[in-house]
Amino acid sequence: MIAEKYRNDITISVIDNGNGFSPEVLKLIHQPDSKIGVGFRSTDSRLKRYFGEEYGLSIVKSDYSGSTINIRIPTQPNAR
Repeated sequence: MIAEKYRNDITISVIDNGNGFSPEVLKLIHQPDSKIGVGFRSTDSRLKRYFGEEYGLSIVKSDYSGSTINIRIPTQPNAR
């Protein structure tokens, strides 16, 4: 895991060295009616609702050498 601050954002990268997601699974993760990826979509949705549409989860790499998922949040969340 790596965390980096750039300007007013923090990006947390979760990295593994497994087999990655298959192309079929990558497609299903982003389809709202799929049971695959429910946790990913739910977490992404909650981060976007709380912090704004520019924040949330993204799969930046997924191949046979592993996967990298980024979590992007602001350094200063809006006061509620």
